[in-house]
Amino acid sequence: MKKYIYLFLGAVAILCSSCRREVTLDVYKPQYMSLNTLRSSVAHNTSLTVADSGKIYIYSNYILVNDKARGVLVVDNSDPSSPQKLAYITIPGNYDMAVRNDILYADSYVDLIALDISDPQNVTLVKRISNVFPCLFTNENAVYDIDNKKKFQAVDPGRGIVTNWVKVDSRKVIIDGWGGFYLPAMYADAGTAGSGTVTGTAGSLSRFTISSNYLYTVDQKQLHLFNITAPQDPQAEGLMQAGFDIETIFAHDHALFIGAQSGLYIYDNTDPAAPVQKSSFCHITSYDPVVVESNRAYVTLRSQSEWRDSSLEIIDISSLSLPSTLISYTLSDPYGLAIDNNRLVVCDGNAGLKLYDVANVSNIIQRDTVTGYKPYDVIMASGRAVVAGQYSLYQYSYTNGHSLSELSVLDL
Repeated sequence: MKKYIYLFLGAVAILCSSCRREVTLDVYKPQYMSLNTLRSSVAHNTSLTVADSGKIYIYSNYILVNDKARGVLVVDNSDPSSPQKLAYITIPGNYDMAVRNDILYADSYVDLIALDISDPQNVTLVKRISNVFPCLFTNENAVYDIDNKKKFQAVDPGRGIVTNWVKVDSRKVIIDGWGGFYLPAMYADAGTAGSGTVTGTAGSLSRFTISSNYLYTVDQKQLHLFNITAPQDPQAEGLMQAGFDIETIFAHDHALFIGAQSGLYIYDNTDPAAPVQKSSFCHITSYDPVVVESNRAYVTLRSQSEWRDSSLEIIDISSLSLPSTLISYTLSDPYGLAIDNNRLVVCDGNAGLKLYDVANVSNIIQRDTVTGYKPYDVIMASGRAVVAGQYSLYQYSYTNGHSLSELSVLDL
């Protein structure tokens, strides 16, 4: 039997329990990838082209660039003025990553995989933990056939995993009251450790972070804990309800800062195996990456409403239990951000890449702006800012503190 998803386009009609309404819905059919195909597809790709760039990660002399749902491009950044594409790792369903001691941890739809990248041109899979993440392409891992009111799992042992939806039709249907069916959400969108460990640096949009000997990952509601004391043998050790509409996670000292559309959740992970929530900080509904330096958290709020401005929020976190807003500044359309020694870089959409001096939070100074493309994510390290655009990877020096001096542009 064919099973379809029906999604509203435009405004959703408000339905009362005592009325019948005719509603036009688009009809979508799920596309599946077999679990065998998913779990045998990690490989090298001879093409070094990124179709749709996503998040970035810095490890040693490498920059890793996510190619949304497809894999990871490895860039040799030994010479930041002339970065070179080195290898492409095919990973179906990959959006996030983290690295510890040459082991790359990456999501592959519902699985976590660990890859040895000590030789990026000869990567090997060292471990896979199956079925630890929810499916990205449905809400609550369940969808419904509106004609038969029948529920089925997005991860189906017989057909595999839902990886996409394809529109096949539009039709008018009569709905009684609320209609008795479920509309799924569609979205696809560095810590400390013991001696002898080398850990990379993620951008502010990441859902993966490493702190102590743990890899922490977040989905929309949950915090996942993986023990990576033995980096080649990660162990799934726990799952915690962390909040709602979660989007990002950032580790700083002995705390985890979890960004959600409705607010910021702060956890104390002094005991890394058992993080404890210390507080939550509510804000307007918006997209919410966060970075931390010293006793301040910097949060960009990208408003989803034309009636509210997007903003940069600077939060006092000297007490993890009592965070408070220090000041707010209006932005245009912010995405990722990064902080280094009181220099803040913000990816502000079409308004450009902005460099701020935030030494005095009551009077931050905009030092420089780079326009001409839409920056998405940024990492600051060793006096360089690595920036992901949709089609290119940009690098800038900010060592003088007053400007962003272009080092290189690498077409992806």
